[in-house]
Amino acid sequence: MPYLQKNINDMYRRALAALTTEFADLPAGSLGAEAAEELRTAFAVIEEKSSAKTNLDGTAQEGTAQRTIARRNLFDYLKTLAATANTISRRQPGFDQLFPSPNGKNDRELLNDARAAAPVAVAKKADFVRYGLKDAFIQSGVDLIAAFEASFTATDEALASRGAAVGSKREAVEDADDSFDELDRFIRNHYRDQPEKIAAWKIASHIERTPKKKKTETEV
Repeated sequence: MPYLQKNINDMYRRALAALTTEFADLPAGSLGAEAAEELRTAFAVIEEKSSAKTNLDGTAQEGTAQRTIARRNLFDYLKTLAATANTISRRQPGFDQLFPSPNGKNDRELLNDARAAAPVAVAKKADFVRYGLKDAFIQSGVDLIAAFEASFTATDEALASRGAAVGSKREAVEDADDSFDELDRFIRNHYRDQPEKIAAWKIASHIERTPKKKKTETEV
């Protein structure tokens, strides 16, 4: 049955606590003492990177939410221009070609269309104002584009930092595993004639198993 990393981390916490309370007499300079210090160092990195990953997950989610709002606002801007331009084209044939519909466009296409349409909308402001659009709305294209671009930057930076944290944590997990194996063997050998010590270590180094998911009647 597989162990969750959370269960292993809980075991590391117990083992490190036991080193302070039950194994303070671990011989200085021994392989056991070295492995114990390496385990402390690796586990500190695991906890630090786990916390960083959680924070960055939140930042990335927030950035995604901001992107959704910014996209919606920019989409509405372009859709309004396109719909109005379509009406204007009845009197000015070809006017609608300057403002394509945003329907079906991906983020990059939407951004490119906005960059092309926003300055033209300002240049053709009089035509749009005649059909009831406010000057502030027509001028808002630049700010809407900037907000959409910024939402990409925030999310991408968070995801990049998250990837770095995950990589560092993975390395620390491997280091902790190696250090613990050496420490475990040293303790079991060094204290083999002290059953109380061995009993304490077995309790501290025990990993809780993850319960199997119960099958539903339809899965049986």
